[in-house]
Amino acid sequence: FLLEIDNNLVLFTAQNYDDAILLVRLKNPEFVILDLNLPQNKSFGLLKFLKSFHNKIQIIVLSIHVDSHTINQCKKLGVDCFLDKYYEFDKIPEFLNLRKIG
Repeated sequence: FLLEIDNNLVLFTAQNYDDAILLVRLKNPEFVILDLNLPQNKSFGLLKFLKSFHNKIQIIVLSIHVDSHTINQCKKLGVDCFLDKYYEFDKIPEFLNLRKIG
């Protein structure tokens, strides 16, 4: 989806907490898109790590759990954008200021 909008992006994917930590340390990304449904309930631990590693990383959280408690918890951990996984996924490019090429 994002590569269709901007084919100059370099995207990496992680399947679990350990992979995500390793990728962030090695690649130092500008932004992270995190599904709160990370295996072993480590999503909030990853959020803490991301902001402590580099507080300039922009974090977008996608979740099916769109309730005030979850949103507030994410905001306290430094999340820049919280989106409903099913209904707001298409807002990611707008948040990242990506423009359709061509």
